[in-house]
Amino acid sequence: MLTKEQYAGQEYSDAVPRARRGADGDIWMLATHIIIMIKGSADFPGPLWRRREVPPDGRVMELENFKDYLLEDPRHGLGFKSLSQVDLLMKSNEDKGTKALELIRKEIPEWDELIQKEARRAANRAAHVQQHTIKPGPPEGNQNAAKVKTIHDNIMNCSATDQGTSTSYTLRRLARNHPELLERFAAGELTANQAAIKAGFRKPTWTAPCEPDALARSIVKKFGLEFARQLKDAL
Repeated sequence: MLTKEQYAGQEYSDAVPRARRGADGDIWMLATHIIIMIKGSADFPGPLWRRREVPPDGRVMELENFKDYLLEDPRHGLGFKSLSQVDLLMKSNEDKGTKALELIRKEIPEWDELIQKEARRAANRAAHVQQHTIKPGPPEGNQNAAKVKTIHDNIMNCSATDQGTSTSYTLRRLARNHPELLERFAAGELTANQAAIKAGFRKPTWTAPCEPDALARSIVKKFGLEFARQLKDAL
């Protein structure tokens, strides 16, 4: 017979692909999953998201707040890009989605405020993209004005001193070579650094604590216990 943690782990593993697809049929199932993970089931009442044994290795995952469950990368959470994405998906389903959103608001009382903050952040990013990737356009009515249509037009040339990891340089390079990632940045789905890593012109880095015990826990959380063992053997 399954334990509560094993049942929670199976429910979680079934839901992760739905969170990534976000198709109509999956939204209903995803909303149902959120309801179950917050309320529990007949056999296992109460929150299931806090502690799970995730297949296939049964690794135990623990979280302290439901926001992390929604946003953390797979294995730890559902891997949504933003809370706004969850909000829109749940609002698109008047049946289970509405109920799921009610429960989410109880788990995260500041939910609506967080959604508004994300919306403001996305708007600021869009303005930032325009500021750093577009040359001043021609006067209105000029025959060339029609050419200035999107944030991908008229990319400014990078100076020798404006390169490396600066946001301006990153956004201009994305606009020039990876406009689809620039759009995801403007929508708030990616930070400029995340977009640069996905584009391949910046390597991922990782910030970790200096204290040995905290560093060890951080390594296990990010890379897994097996990686930690291999690292220990390598040292």
